[in-house]
This record gives sequence, C-alpha cells and structure tokens, in this order.
Amino acid sequence: MQWRQSTDCCDWSGVDCDEAGHFIGLDLSTESISGDIENVASLFSLHYLRSLNLARTSFNGTQIPSKLANISSLTYLNLSDAGFAGQIPVQISSMARLVALDFSFNQFSDSISSIRWEHLLNLVYAVLSDNSLNGSIPRSLFELPMLQLLEKYAL
Repeated sequence: MQWRQSTDCCDWSGVDCDEAGHFIGLDLSTESISGDIENVASLFSLHYLRSLNLARTSFNGTQIPSKLANISSLTYLNLSDAGFAGQIPVQISSMARLVALDFSFNQFSDSISSIRWEHLLNLVYAVLSDNSLNGSIPRSLFELPMLQLLEKYAL
C-alpha cells in the first residue's frame, strides 16, 4: 500500500471518512505490515475511528497495546490472524461501543475471564477461536444482551 501525502487521506485505499472528513474506517487487512504496533502512536489518537481491520497482518508475536482502548468510538475491531500474542489487554473492557470483535487465529494465552465482558453491552459478534486462551468462559459473556454469535472453539 502506498499513500501519497499530497492527496486527501479520505481518498487513500483502505481509508473511510464521514461527510465531515473525519477518519472513521481503516482497513489494512492483507497489507504487508509487520513489526511493533506500539510504534504507530497516531493510530491511538484517531478519536472518530469506528472500524479497524488489521486482519492477516504480521505483528510477529507482539501484544495488543492497551492504548488501543483509547479509540473509544470503535464499533468494529478485527485483529484476526494478525500475529498478536500474550494477553488480551483488560482495557478492551472499556470499549463500550464495540459491536464486532474478532481476535481469532492469534497466539493469545491468558485467561479469557480477565476481560470484563459485562461492560461490552453492544457486543453482537465475538470470535475468540484458535488461540491458547485458558479458563472457563465467563457467565458475563453469555449474558450480554446483544450477543448473537460467539465463536469459541479451540480457544
């Protein structure tokens, strides 16, 4: 992917903007992105961002930064097969607007009960499969009022 600094970022591939020109969607799935996501500090200051898709990128076993929760307007978060490892940051619990969450095909290895699922009242779609998460599925996850799909096999 190549973005030209001389053009409006709303015209860039993988970028969606609203009518006011706010950056609301970023789809970098299948792009050759690798390294440490912590180095992309500007990503965590995109306050209007509603959709973030980093599926099939390669973050080489790094952890999801807790600063991701600073993007409080996110409704869609896809980190599937992105090469993340370690624990899912508990700060994800503060992302109350999340509707869809896909953490599948990573190397998460912490307890699934470390997340305060009861705060994610808008969550409709949660995919946590194909990780090494341990522990039992917390009751609070099953009690989410909007939840319609939970993929949890082979955690």
